Amino acid sequence: MQEIFSKTADPNVPLQEQECFELRLNDLIYGLGEVVRHRFLVREAHAAWSEIDRNVIWDGYEHDECSNLHDAELRYEIRRDAIVDKGFINSDIEIMMA
Repeated sequence: MQEIFSKTADPNVPLQEQECFELRLNDLIYGLGEVVRHRFLVREAHAAWSEIDRNVIWDGYEHDECSNLHDAELRYEIRRDAIVDKGFINSDIEIMMA
């Protein structure tokens, strides 16, 4: 699942005035041989216009790794609430199928 948060729903706002957060919940299966681990990753990233680079720059990557879906969903909601509290109330969500 991927969700993008912004402060405005207006598609005509110039890039220079936009800032957003991306929040993802991904399930990961990795391992070697008979030892396989299933983990859930909750990742948050921030993006804003950089006048120096004249481009949108992604920064501020943070993540939590959880051993079960329930804990990952709780971490997702905690991060989601914090983003909304910062004023990023508009959201586009995409459900990604593996």
